[in-house]
Amino acid sequence: MEHYNEPDTYSYNYYAQQEMPLDDILIQRLILSGDMPAQKQDGVQILFFQDGEGALNINGLSFSVKPGMLLCALPFHLYSLSAPKGASLEGIRCSFPLSLLMYLGVSRQHQPAACDTLEHGSPLVTLSPEDVRRVAHAFAEMEEESRHRDHYYRNFMLSGLMRILSLFYRESVRNAHWDEPLHRSDGWKALQQIHLYFNKKGFDAVSAAKELGVSTVRLGHTLRVLTGQGFAANLHEVRVRNACAMMRFEELSIAFIARHVGYSSLATFHRVFKEIKGVTPERYRAGASGVTAGIRRDTAWNILVFLLERYADPIKAADAAEYLFIGETTVTRILQANFGMTFPELLERIRLSYACALLGVTDLQIGDIALSVGYNSLRTFNRSFRRCLGTTPVRYRGALSP
Repeated sequence: MEHYNEPDTYSYNYYAQQEMPLDDILIQRLILSGDMPAQKQDGVQILFFQDGEGALNINGLSFSVKPGMLLCALPFHLYSLSAPKGASLEGIRCSFPLSLLMYLGVSRQHQPAACDTLEHGSPLVTLSPEDVRRVAHAFAEMEEESRHRDHYYRNFMLSGLMRILSLFYRESVRNAHWDEPLHRSDGWKALQQIHLYFNKKGFDAVSAAKELGVSTVRLGHTLRVLTGQGFAANLHEVRVRNACAMMRFEELSIAFIARHVGYSSLATFHRVFKEIKGVTPERYRAGASGVTAGIRRDTAWNILVFLLERYADPIKAADAAEYLFIGETTVTRILQANFGMTFPELLERIRLSYACALLGVTDLQIGDIALSVGYNSLRTFNRSFRRCLGTTPVRYRGALSP
């Protein structure tokens, strides 16, 4: 099975366009009296504690919670909260999907900080008085934007979230236990391994147990105590969770997503996905994105840019599909919907438009022009030119002469 890395970028337009609202960034006031039991989460939660004191348990590890602390809980952080009897713990909770963290994580500067936090930092940090003020201001701004939702709503929500995450990462790395790492339980370490290496070639219960220095039986028992299920079930759950997040980005085909999250068999991916989510990946994508097909203007534009940059090369629709991580049939469908042409037809039009420009402003030989725009045969170039423009290259050049 080949290991597929993430592409360098997802579509930035996805969260910028009207078709993809940010309604799934949820800002809530937290007032806790008593206990909040641990529960699994598919997304990310940020908790900013503002008043009162309490206890936090993450994957079996206990922390004391006080005002001015910030928690960033990822899907593998199974956490519970409790407030002392007769008291309350107050703050703000921001919940958002894993896909949004992927979107924000495109930044090359953002990724190292996130990795350092996972390896050495704590998911709970104590902010400085100045950073407390900044985080409070960012949350207040996001709350206000959530109420009004004007034209700049998305920009303010994304910038606010990025500011909060940046402050969290900086504080977590600054106070990381570089020499004496945070004492994480075996269950915590196992869940983190699955979260980080779910699509790594050869990653299985044996390699995970070896990395942790325990037996596979011990590994499975530890995970069952913490999550109620063994290694394989947790691995499938993490793979499907990441697949769901990636489906927000419609440039990525179902087949690519299946390979990326670690499935060498598309049939196995469909079976496991339906067992966990109750629907097929295609139906989930339609419901998650709010649209039924992956025909998007930004994808059509990316195909056109690919053609404009590579028109002189011997390219085919399959090359564009591989470059953009989509299916070849999707390329064909998008071009028909947006330009009314097939890939070869649009490529021919682009090549001939450049040829016409060269015929009009240069003295190059017609054979040289044909080669420069991607034709390896003068006869083919002449035939294509005459079919599309109704004349020959020689006559076209002559008609342009004064």
